Formats: sequence, structure tokens, C-alpha cells
Amino acid sequence: MASTSGEGDVQGHNLVVKTGRNPSEWKKNIAKRKRNSGEEYESSVTRKVVKKNEIGAPCRDGCFEKMGMNNIKAIHESFWGLGDFNLQNAFIQKFCVKGVVKRRRVRVRGDAPPRRSCTRSYSFLCGDNVIPVCATAFRSVLSISTKRLHTAVESVTPTGTPRVDRRGKHVPKHAMPASRKNLVEQHVKSFPTVSSHYTRAKSPLMRYLDTDMTLKKMFFLYKEWLFDTNEEEEPVKFSYYKKVVRRYRLGFKPPNTDTCSKCDRYEVSKKDASTEEEAVRIQADWDDHLRFAKEGMKAMKKLQEDDDPNTRYHVIALKNTDFLDVEVLQQEFTHRKPKPPYSFQEARSFELRTTFSDGYFICMDYTGEALGSVRLMKGQARLSRHLFDLSQTQLPQKYPQKRRLQPGKVEHLQQLMRYIPEANQQYLQYIIRKQQELDDEDSSEDEDDDVLQYDSEDETCVDDPQPRQE
Repeated sequence: MASTSGEGDVQGHNLVVKTGRNPSEWKKNIAKRKRNSGEEYESSVTRKVVKKNEIGAPCRDGCFEKMGMNNIKAIHESFWGLGDFNLQNAFIQKFCVKGVVKRRRVRVRGDAPPRRSCTRSYSFLCGDNVIPVCATAFRSVLSISTKRLHTAVESVTPTGTPRVDRRGKHVPKHAMPASRKNLVEQHVKSFPTVSSHYTRAKSPLMRYLDTDMTLKKMFFLYKEWLFDTNEEEEPVKFSYYKKVVRRYRLGFKPPNTDTCSKCDRYEVSKKDASTEEEAVRIQADWDDHLRFAKEGMKAMKKLQEDDDPNTRYHVIALKNTDFLDVEVLQQEFTHRKPKPPYSFQEARSFELRTTFSDGYFICMDYTGEALGSVRLMKGQARLSRHLFDLSQTQLPQKYPQKRRLQPGKVEHLQQLMRYIPEANQQYLQYIIRKQQELDDEDSSEDEDDDVLQYDSEDETCVDDPQPRQE
């Protein structure tokens, strides 16, 4: 259970946002990084594979010979090694200079504007020398298109400052206003939360709400709170409120990894043990408790995972078998001893399988393991469920006389009644009532001979009020 101590109760302002999304690993962003680096990538829109950028064909003016292939490769790799669209634009703007048209060969007729408003000169820095090149060589070395070159050159302010690429930076028209979003976060953080006592080391940032709290209750309280404090604001939809809540490390149920109270008592008792013998005894009791818990979890796991179509269980929960002689079942249904020779009286469950039509399997517990085969009587038909209908079978009492429990055991049974549903209290009520009658009627007799010693090896038990066969 989550801690309920006062020191653990805090307001939600200590809530921590979950790790959330990782946009850098999105396909479109991966493709964008590869595109800006000149690598081969798959388009997130067309799903087509775009090849890696390579150095283009040389021009007819001999610019490649003036630069040399080593310088061309170095410039190409350094340009795409930037990996940033804005930095690459700045590189283009530096080595592509706009100038005034010095001479026009086409006369301007009338008021028509000239076809060329400026001229551009291109160059590269090779070592300490600036080598002028033509536009074709400039595009081939950088492996860019004419449109990319024109866009980069025009992305400059009148003062010569490069403009930052604004694509994808606009605010969506359907985006939630920051004011409404802040109100939702403020309301979510207002709920008191607690930290788990036992999982605090494993999940120190996890906080738990009240066990009765749900998302729908939180949303209902949010609308009431918004109406009282900010009546002019319109509440968000439930889907958006849920999205905001999921961003925080909040739990609506206590963790299932907390230890049980009995384990805690064993641990404290072992630390406070005065002698080594006492510590060993406590550890032995603790080990027995853990072994019993593991057996129960093992049985539950088998029941959940066993989906063999050839196996069907007909478990007989032989309640009060210590009071009844169940060997009558062996005499009525079987003619051979189980293999291996299990004690039929100690059986707790039976298993029927379609692959074994001559009989059934007997088990000493409810886990389905350690089975022994039992064959049916001669002359019986194939295996059917009516063979295990015990409604007509009378199980005799194992002990003809009534037995008496120790006073301490009766007191424990009375304390146990508080934790048992009323529908299941009939049997224990009968035992307690009979023990009280024995104390009233037979108080003068010696109780040493008929007191039931649970700690001894004697297998005597109290009688069953009305033997039940299931």
C-alpha cells in the first residue's frame, strides 16, 4: 500500500513530468538530418529513397581544373558536414556575391523593366586563394539545385544579415492557448499525492493519488474549480485533460510490490533478537512463511497458464477431510492401488484427462503436480463425470466421539470470525458452539485425554457437523 503517513502527503507541485516523446527519433526528423547531411534517406512523404549527394559534372569553362579534385572534395564534404540548413545557407551567401549589372546587351524598350536586376559572382576558398568559378561549377561542387541557390541568396535582410529558416516554426491554428493549458496543469498539481513506502528507492519520482480518485472525478472537479475561479474560461475536453494528466508520474492504485505485514514483523523481530538462537528460529519461521507463499503463487500461476485442451479438472475440495474417512471413495470407484502408491486419504485433488480414458489421476495438493494414476473398476464404461458425483456417497465419521479443542485455539477461531464473510461462518460457529456446550456439560471430566493437541503428531480433529461432499 502507498504510504499514508503525514510526511508523505504533499501537494502536487512536486510532480515530475514523464520522459514523454522523443522527436529526434521520429522518421521525418531522421530523414531531415540525413537530407541536411547529404546522406541517402527515405522521404517521409513520398516514401521514395533519395540517393546520396555526389559531386556533379564539371563545367565547360575548366573551373574544376583550376581548383583541383582534392580541394573540390574537401569543400563538398565540409559543406554537407555542417548538417544544418541555416549554416549551409550562410556558406552559400558568403561565396555568392550580388553586384550591379555592368553592361546590358539587350535594350530596354518602353517602360518594361530589365530582365536582369543584378549580377552574381561565385568563388571558393582553396587554401589562401579565392578562386572564382562559374555558376555551374558552384552548383556541381556543392551538389545543390538552382532553386536552393536562389533561395539561399535571397534569404538576406537589406543590411546583409542572413534570415533564419522559418519553415515549420509557426504556431498551429488549432493549438491550445497557453493560458488554458496552464490552468489544467495548475489543477492537476493541486491534488495531494503520497509516495510508496517500499518502492521509494526503485521509483523515487512516482507519486500516488487517493485510491478513490479516477480521471473522470478529476475532470469533474476541474470543471467545478474552473467555474468558481475562472468563470470566463472555457473548460478543455476530457481527452485533453487526460493527456495532461498522463504526462506526470501519477498512479491511481497502490503498487503491488510492497511487502506483507507478516514479513515486516519477521524482519523487525530478527533485528531485535537478543540471542543468535532466537534469530535462527525467527529466520526459520520466516522461510516457512515465504515457502508457503511461493507454493500458493505457483498454484495460481498453473491455474492461469494451463490451457491444455486434452486436460480438464474436476477438483474436489474435500473440506474437513480430517474428520471424514475418504477411503470409501477408493473402495467405491477403484479396484487397483494408485501408481505410485499415494495415500488416497491424503488426496486433495483429482485430474481427468481425455487421453487417459481408463481412470483418473490423483494429486496430493492443488498444484497439479506429483500425480498418480488410478484405474476404474472392471465393467465400468469410459470415463465420465458422473463417476465423481459424490451426492450419493456417504462418508463416515473418522472419530465416533466428539473432540475438544484447546482454549487458545477456540479464542483464535473467535478472532478469525471477523475476517470471514457471514455466508461462510456457519461451520466455525458450529465448532465454537459445540466447544462451549462441551465445557458446560463435561467440565468435571479430565480434559487430558480428549483435548486436541494441534502441535502434536496426533491426527485427531474435531468432528464435522454435517459432512459435505463436493
